[in-house]
Amino acid sequence: MRMLLALLLVTAFGGADSEMRFRLSGSDWQVVPALEVLLVQVDAAWPAPHAADGTLASVKHREASPTSDHNPDKHGDVRAADIGEVVENDGFTLAEAIRLSKDPRVKYVIHEKRMFSSYAKGTYAPFTWRPYGGDNPHLSHVHISLLKVNQDDTSSWSIGKDSVEGDDDMAALQVEELQEALNLAGLFDEDGNVLEVDGVYGAHTQAAFVQGLRNLEATLDEARVAEIIRQTILVPDVAAQ
Repeated sequence: MRMLLALLLVTAFGGADSEMRFRLSGSDWQVVPALEVLLVQVDAAWPAPHAADGTLASVKHREASPTSDHNPDKHGDVRAADIGEVVENDGFTLAEAIRLSKDPRVKYVIHEKRMFSSYAKGTYAPFTWRPYGGDNPHLSHVHISLLKVNQDDTSSWSIGKDSVEGDDDMAALQVEELQEALNLAGLFDEDGNVLEVDGVYGAHTQAAFVQGLRNLEATLDEARVAEIIRQTILVPDVAAQ
Protein backbone atom coordinates (compact mmCIF):
# COMPACT_ATOMS: atom_id res chain seq x y z
CA MET A 1 0.00 0.00 0.00
CA ARG A 2 2.83 2.41 0.82
CA MET A 3 4.47 1.79 -2.54
CA LEU A 4 1.18 2.28 -4.37
CA LEU A 5 0.52 5.60 -2.66
CA ALA A 6 4.08 6.75 -3.27
CA LEU A 7 3.82 5.94 -6.97
CA LEU A 8 0.49 7.71 -7.35
CA LEU A 9 1.58 10.83 -5.47
CA VAL A 10 4.95 11.16 -7.18
CA THR A 11 3.31 10.71 -10.59
CA ALA A 12 0.60 13.28 -9.89
CA PHE A 13 2.66 15.85 -8.03
CA GLY A 14 6.27 15.47 -9.17
CA GLY A 15 8.06 18.78 -9.76
CA ALA A 16 11.15 20.87 -9.29
CA ASP A 17 13.38 20.24 -6.30
CA SER A 18 12.32 22.33 -3.31
CA GLU A 19 12.33 22.11 0.45
CA MET A 20 9.73 23.02 2.97
CA ARG A 21 10.34 25.97 5.31
CA PHE A 22 10.14 23.82 8.43
CA ARG A 23 11.72 20.61 9.66
CA LEU A 24 8.93 18.30 10.75
CA SER A 25 10.95 15.40 12.14
CA GLY A 26 14.36 13.94 12.81
CA SER A 27 15.79 10.60 13.83
CA ASP A 28 14.49 10.89 17.40
CA TRP A 29 11.82 13.62 17.29
CA GLN A 30 8.78 14.83 15.38
CA VAL A 31 6.34 17.70 15.54
CA VAL A 32 2.92 16.60 16.75
CA PRO A 33 0.27 15.99 14.05
CA ALA A 34 -1.69 19.19 14.77
CA LEU A 35 1.46 21.29 14.39
CA GLU A 36 2.45 19.45 11.23
CA VAL A 37 -0.87 20.41 9.64
CA LEU A 38 -0.42 24.07 10.61
CA LEU A 39 3.11 24.26 9.23
CA VAL A 40 2.11 22.61 5.96
CA GLN A 41 -0.63 25.22 5.55
CA VAL A 42 1.74 28.08 6.41
CA ASP A 43 4.35 26.77 4.00
CA ALA A 44 1.77 26.65 1.21
CA ALA A 45 0.45 30.15 1.88
CA TRP A 46 3.83 31.82 2.63
CA PRO A 47 6.52 29.60 1.06
CA ALA A 48 9.46 32.02 1.35
CA PRO A 49 11.85 30.86 4.13
CA HIS A 50 12.85 33.07 7.05
CA ALA A 51 15.84 32.89 9.36
CA ALA A 52 13.54 32.70 12.39
CA ASP A 53 11.69 29.60 11.15
CA GLY A 54 12.13 26.72 13.56
CA THR A 55 10.63 23.75 15.37
CA LEU A 56 13.23 21.74 17.33
CA ALA A 57 15.10 23.64 20.05
CA SER A 58 18.84 24.19 19.69
CA VAL A 59 21.14 22.89 22.40
CA LYS A 60 21.55 26.45 23.68
CA HIS A 61 17.78 26.95 23.84
CA ARG A 62 17.28 23.64 25.67
CA GLU A 63 19.81 24.65 28.29
CA ALA A 64 18.30 28.11 28.74
CA SER A 65 14.64 26.99 28.60
CA PRO A 66 14.33 23.33 29.67
CA THR A 67 10.51 23.53 29.82
CA SER A 68 10.12 25.01 26.34
CA ASP A 69 7.63 23.34 24.01
CA HIS A 70 10.39 23.38 21.37
CA ASN A 71 12.07 20.62 23.40
CA PRO A 72 10.98 17.03 22.60
CA ASP A 73 9.15 15.21 25.38
CA LYS A 74 9.91 11.62 26.35
CA HIS A 75 8.07 10.45 23.23
CA GLY A 76 10.07 12.79 20.98
CA ASP A 77 7.06 15.07 20.43
CA VAL A 78 7.64 18.78 19.72
CA ARG A 79 4.66 21.10 20.28
CA ALA A 80 6.02 24.52 19.30
CA ALA A 81 7.13 26.37 16.20
CA ASP A 82 8.55 29.77 15.29
CA ILE A 83 7.12 31.13 12.04
CA GLY A 84 9.17 33.93 10.50
CA GLU A 85 7.42 37.05 9.25
CA VAL A 86 8.73 37.35 5.69
CA VAL A 87 6.45 40.26 4.76
CA GLU A 88 5.42 42.97 7.24
CA ASN A 89 2.05 42.24 8.89
CA ASP A 90 1.88 38.62 7.68
CA GLY A 91 2.75 37.54 11.21
CA PHE A 92 -0.10 39.60 12.61
CA THR A 93 -2.46 38.15 9.99
CA LEU A 94 -1.54 34.62 11.05
CA ALA A 95 -1.60 35.23 14.80
CA GLU A 96 -4.86 37.16 14.72
CA ALA A 97 -6.58 34.53 12.59
CA ILE A 98 -5.60 31.83 15.07
CA ARG A 99 -6.72 34.01 17.99
CA LEU A 100 -10.13 34.74 16.47
CA SER A 101 -10.67 31.07 15.64
CA LYS A 102 -10.18 30.13 19.32
CA ASP A 103 -8.69 26.86 18.16
CA PRO A 104 -8.75 24.31 21.01
CA ARG A 105 -5.29 23.03 20.08
CA VAL A 106 -3.61 26.33 21.03
CA LYS A 107 -1.69 26.70 24.26
CA TYR A 108 -0.38 30.23 23.59
CA VAL A 109 0.89 32.50 20.82
CA ILE A 110 3.52 35.27 21.04
CA HIS A 111 4.13 38.05 18.51
CA GLU A 112 5.64 41.55 18.69
CA LYS A 113 5.68 41.99 22.49
CA ARG A 114 2.16 40.59 22.85
CA MET A 115 0.73 37.18 23.56
CA PHE A 116 -2.56 35.38 24.07
CA SER A 117 -3.35 31.98 25.53
CA SER A 118 -6.24 29.53 25.54
CA TYR A 119 -6.46 29.96 29.31
CA ALA A 120 -7.18 33.04 31.41
CA LYS A 121 -4.19 34.90 32.86
CA GLY A 122 -4.84 37.44 35.60
CA THR A 123 -7.47 39.87 34.32
CA TYR A 124 -7.02 38.70 30.72
CA ALA A 125 -9.64 36.33 29.34
CA PRO A 126 -8.71 33.37 27.09
CA PHE A 127 -7.70 34.35 23.54
CA THR A 128 -7.20 37.99 24.53
CA TRP A 129 -3.99 39.84 23.67
CA ARG A 130 -1.87 40.87 26.65
CA PRO A 131 1.61 42.40 27.00
CA TYR A 132 4.59 40.07 26.74
CA GLY A 133 7.79 41.01 28.56
CA GLY A 134 10.08 38.08 27.82
CA ASP A 135 13.72 38.53 26.81
CA ASN A 136 12.85 37.79 23.17
CA PRO A 137 10.15 40.23 22.01
CA HIS A 138 9.35 38.06 18.94
CA LEU A 139 9.48 41.04 16.58
CA SER A 140 10.40 38.96 13.53
CA HIS A 141 8.31 35.85 14.02
CA VAL A 142 5.20 34.26 15.53
CA HIS A 143 5.69 31.64 18.23
CA ILE A 144 2.95 29.07 18.73
CA SER A 145 2.75 26.36 21.39
CA LEU A 146 0.12 23.63 21.36
CA LEU A 147 -1.64 21.68 24.08
CA LYS A 148 -0.82 18.01 24.49
CA VAL A 149 -4.46 17.05 24.94
CA ASN A 150 -5.42 18.02 21.36
CA GLN A 151 -2.12 17.40 19.62
CA ASP A 152 -3.50 14.64 17.35
CA ASP A 153 -6.28 16.79 15.89
CA THR A 154 -5.42 17.14 12.18
CA SER A 155 -8.28 19.41 11.13
CA SER A 156 -7.42 22.50 9.08
CA TRP A 157 -6.31 25.71 10.80
CA SER A 158 -7.58 29.22 10.25
CA ILE A 159 -4.45 31.11 9.19
CA GLY A 160 -5.89 34.26 7.59
CA LYS A 161 -4.97 33.16 4.08
CA ASP A 162 -6.25 30.18 2.13
CA SER A 163 -3.71 27.56 1.12
CA VAL A 164 -5.62 27.01 -2.12
CA GLU A 165 -7.18 30.25 -3.30
CA GLY A 166 -9.77 31.38 -5.85
CA ASP A 167 -11.20 29.38 -8.73
CA ASP A 168 -7.89 27.91 -9.83
CA ASP A 169 -8.83 24.98 -12.08
CA MET A 170 -5.33 23.49 -11.90
CA ALA A 171 -5.35 23.45 -8.08
CA ALA A 172 -8.78 21.79 -8.04
CA LEU A 173 -7.61 19.19 -10.56
CA GLN A 174 -4.56 18.41 -8.44
CA VAL A 175 -6.71 17.95 -5.35
CA GLU A 176 -9.09 15.65 -7.26
CA GLU A 177 -6.12 13.54 -8.36
CA LEU A 178 -4.91 13.40 -4.77
CA GLN A 179 -8.35 12.33 -3.52
CA GLU A 180 -8.54 9.58 -6.12
CA ALA A 181 -5.04 8.39 -5.18
CA LEU A 182 -5.87 8.31 -1.48
CA ASN A 183 -9.09 6.37 -2.08
CA LEU A 184 -7.30 3.85 -4.27
CA ALA A 185 -4.63 3.39 -1.60
CA GLY A 186 -7.29 2.76 1.08
CA LEU A 187 -6.53 5.98 2.93
CA PHE A 188 -9.87 7.46 3.93
CA ASP A 189 -11.04 10.28 6.21
CA GLU A 190 -10.81 10.33 10.00
CA ASP A 191 -14.07 8.35 10.26
CA GLY A 192 -13.02 5.71 7.74
CA ASN A 193 -15.21 7.03 4.93
CA VAL A 194 -14.17 7.12 1.27
CA LEU A 195 -13.19 10.65 0.24
CA GLU A 196 -15.52 12.63 -2.00
CA VAL A 197 -13.61 13.56 -5.16
CA ASP A 198 -14.66 17.21 -5.25
CA GLY A 199 -11.39 19.11 -5.71
CA VAL A 200 -11.65 20.71 -2.27
CA TYR A 201 -8.71 20.27 0.11
CA GLY A 202 -10.76 20.18 3.30
CA ALA A 203 -10.39 18.53 6.70
CA HIS A 204 -11.32 15.02 5.48
CA THR A 205 -8.83 15.03 2.61
CA GLN A 206 -6.16 16.52 4.85
CA ALA A 207 -6.63 13.81 7.49
CA ALA A 208 -6.22 11.08 4.86
CA PHE A 209 -3.20 12.80 3.34
CA VAL A 210 -1.41 13.25 6.68
CA GLN A 211 -1.89 9.54 7.36
CA GLY A 212 -0.50 8.83 3.91
CA LEU A 213 2.59 10.91 4.64
CA ARG A 214 3.25 8.89 7.78
CA ASN A 215 3.01 5.69 5.74
CA LEU A 216 5.40 7.15 3.18
CA GLU A 217 8.17 7.91 5.67
CA ALA A 218 9.69 4.45 5.17
CA THR A 219 9.57 4.83 1.38
CA LEU A 220 10.68 8.38 0.57
CA ASP A 221 13.35 10.60 2.09
CA GLU A 222 12.35 13.68 4.09
CA ALA A 223 13.01 16.16 1.27
CA ARG A 224 10.83 14.23 -1.18
CA VAL A 225 7.96 14.04 1.31
CA ALA A 226 8.22 17.83 1.76
CA GLU A 227 8.10 18.28 -2.01
CA ILE A 228 4.96 16.14 -2.26
CA ILE A 229 3.33 18.31 0.39
CA ARG A 230 4.25 21.47 -1.53
CA GLN A 231 3.03 20.19 -4.88
CA THR A 232 -0.21 18.93 -3.34
CA ILE A 233 -1.34 22.11 -1.61
CA LEU A 234 0.57 24.91 -3.35
CA VAL A 235 -1.11 26.51 -6.36
CA PRO A 236 1.30 27.78 -9.06
CA ASP A 237 0.89 31.52 -8.37
CA VAL A 238 1.38 31.40 -4.59
CA ALA A 239 5.17 31.17 -4.78
CA ALA A 240 5.33 34.50 -6.58
CA GLN A 241 3.21 36.40 -4.06
